[in-house]
Amino acid sequence: AVFFRSKKTVRVKALNAAREKIEIFREIHDYLEEYVDFPKLNLPKIAYEDDGIDPIDNDQIEQYAQTLRFYWELGNKPIDNLINIVQKIMVSKMQLRMSKLDAFSVWFDNKPFIFLSSDKDTNARIRFDLAHELGHLLMHADYYSEEDMKDSAICDKLENEADRFAGAFLLPKDSFSKDVFSTSIDHFVQLKAKWKASIGSMIYRCDTLGL
Repeated sequence: AVFFRSKKTVRVKALNAAREKIEIFREIHDYLEEYVDFPKLNLPKIAYEDDGIDPIDNDQIEQYAQTLRFYWELGNKPIDNLINIVQKIMVSKMQLRMSKLDAFSVWFDNKPFIFLSSDKDTNARIRFDLAHELGHLLMHADYYSEEDMKDSAICDKLENEADRFAGAFLLPKDSFSKDVFSTSIDHFVQLKAKWKASIGSMIYRCDTLGL
């Protein structure tokens, strides 16, 4: 399945165009692989526990995010440069020219690919999109098919889980919670400088954690 981070109103034509970009990028990768030794894939195996049509609970999401942080030896501190860390995954950043499509990801021939839009080029958005797609690749790729993705209820569930994974991965519960001691916007501006996350995503994370 291809996991699209998109609004529900995105047109089928746009999604098909995105799939063509996957094919082009895969061909480029296969050509370069004849001459370049790419880094070996370095992702943990996660035992995703599907809970039917209901999103899995926060504790499970936190565990998955911590598993990846532990595997990559990131500790619980802010991540300075996420792109550098995920370089062992094929990441393509391009002009999608699709206002309603932010990013998408897929496993292809046992290789993970992430596609980012350069149309909305802000650091916080790029980091969140990367983390969101990591959530899909780790949690959902082995369990859902292209046919499943035609079900809007399943798509809503997976988007919810990937959003919460991104929050848990970028803003670890223990360390981030200790930094939150005010609800003022000025305080969140200071937190943004440290954690490199949007104020909106940090507020959402606080709500998830019950802060």
